[in-house]
Amino acid sequence: AEKRTANSANLGVELNATVGHKLYDNLSASFTGAYCILGDGVNKSTGVVLPGGLAKMDNPFLTNIALNYSF
Repeated sequence: AEKRTANSANLGVELNATVGHKLYDNLSASFTGAYCILGDGVNKSTGVVLPGGLAKMDNPFLTNIALNYSF
């Protein structure tokens, strides 16, 4: 089997999904989720420094809830 290194071209796959709902005529809500499956071409040992501390680079994810008000 071929050993993968940081020189690999496989960066990974990202999955996204959004669900929205209209609550009132001028108010809607949406929920978004994203998940990234990192490939062999990403150096996972390097973390990102965030205000809460060091974030791990193992398959990062994001969730978001948004309220949109039209006036």
